[in-house]
Amino acid sequence: MNPQTKRLGWVAVVICLGLAVPAQAGPGTWNVASGNWSVPGSWTEGAVPSGAGVTIGNDGVSNLDYGAPDITTLSIRRNSTLNILPGAGLTGTGANNWLVGDGGVAGFTTRLNQTGGTIVCGGDIYLGDDKWDYGEYRMSGGSLVLWDDLKCADDGGGLFVLSGNAALTVRGYISISNKAPDGDLLTGRFEISGGTLIQDGTASSGTDNHRITVGESDPGVLKLTGGLATINVTTYEQRSTGLFEVIMNGTGISTINASEGMTLAGDLAVSFAPGDAPAPGVYDLIVAQGTRTGTFTNVTLPPEVTLSYETGSSIVRLTVVPEPSAAVLAMGAAACLIPVWLVRRRKQAR
Repeated sequence: MNPQTKRLGWVAVVICLGLAVPAQAGPGTWNVASGNWSVPGSWTEGAVPSGAGVTIGNDGVSNLDYGAPDITTLSIRRNSTLNILPGAGLTGTGANNWLVGDGGVAGFTTRLNQTGGTIVCGGDIYLGDDKWDYGEYRMSGGSLVLWDDLKCADDGGGLFVLSGNAALTVRGYISISNKAPDGDLLTGRFEISGGTLIQDGTASSGTDNHRITVGESDPGVLKLTGGLATINVTTYEQRSTGLFEVIMNGTGISTINASEGMTLAGDLAVSFAPGDAPAPGVYDLIVAQGTRTGTFTNVTLPPEVTLSYETGSSIVRLTVVPEPSAAVLAMGAAACLIPVWLVRRRKQAR
């Protein structure tokens, strides 16, 4: 190989390495309408952020497409979107909070969508951080670990959706509608139809972390659909402003397992998925290892369902009884006609 060819080969290697390992810098501010996180030109600073805060607030779409360098804070604002793709990775160092829905401007929906990847946040995640903010975190794959709390609606409104094969671990507490209403009428929702939720209360911030609370200070909704999810929490708490919406289908309903106790109030609304009713049987809705305090204040059930609080154990149970079949109904109708037939025959015999 002559020297010129060898020199060109080294240049090609350097160029390829430069493309494979994006340049890194301090903070990052997203500045394109749509693009990949790994592209330095997608950031105002001209380099991929590292070891500092990230802001996505230009109504753009950022695709986290690789194992990115560690960051500290994350702020997603206005109508901006962050998509976390399969194979991606991101870690928030320190006890810094991530904000999905930040800035206090009305009329926007901020979105974080995770279809794969491995995400670790060293602090809290706030959905709807300030008044008027609305933030959504939709998780259908990958894993998310929070070293502290998940707040579905803080001063604003928020929605967390757990589905598919996603794995969510929260070491602090889970609050659905964390603060009292502030005139913006935004609320919090947590919807579960699949995946795994583990909330163990091992965060270092204290024993207050031993709970998932529905409607903490503002109307909040926990929606549970089907029986495909695994749900393990510490204490289940539902306050007077909470609504537990349960949609049973052919897979039944997932059980909420609480390693401590449960406190109940507010509303329970049970329904069947259209055209996909559950089989008759017994379904445990909440099972706690500790004691139960209170009951649901208002309960709405289908005619085929009964609700019971099991004596001697902290179990909230739904029992589905079979619907009368058409044949049984026909037999009942025929039975009602027998006396008439007998009366007519006796009259004819006279």
